[in-house]
Amino acid sequence: MKATRNMQFDNIATPGAPVWRGRRCVPLTCHDVRMELVAQAAELPEHERVRYLSERLTGIDKALTDDEALGVECWLDCEEILQGRAASSDFNGSSRVSASRGMTLSDDDMDMLKMHAAVKKRLAPHHLRTLAVLGAMMQGRDWLVTGPFISQVQSAAKALGRIHAGLQNALDRVG
Repeated sequence: MKATRNMQFDNIATPGAPVWRGRRCVPLTCHDVRMELVAQAAELPEHERVRYLSERLTGIDKALTDDEALGVECWLDCEEILQGRAASSDFNGSSRVSASRGMTLSDDDMDMLKMHAAVKKRLAPHHLRTLAVLGAMMQGRDWLVTGPFISQVQSAAKALGRIHAGLQNALDRVG
């Protein structure tokens, strides 16, 4: 059986123009897409808003705060760069620099990777496993996210945020 990607068709970022775009559904929706979906939902009547978002956001999207989701998204981006199969991003999808085509990473990207390595050393093994599974799901074709896995991702995101904030405060005091 041929595996197919789960696709969602939405009219994102073209208010008043019926330009439907297909986007690949992943367990954690890209930050800018989430924000656009929330902005579009705000324009709908109250009784349609909940249904609109529940059809478009995943369980992980709903469980994580914006900061936690952005932290996990940054984590996954750093892991992909380190694995040599990814692109560096400013998290809005507008500028992507392929690390696998021999292009150098910017100083900001290198600083982000240094912070990532420091955080990775301090994360508990079960959080590392959860984030690794989520990363594999983000690359895969088929995925099924259950309630227990959502709570594991939520726990890992909170730990990631605490460690990152602590390291950032330590760096601010030193620098």
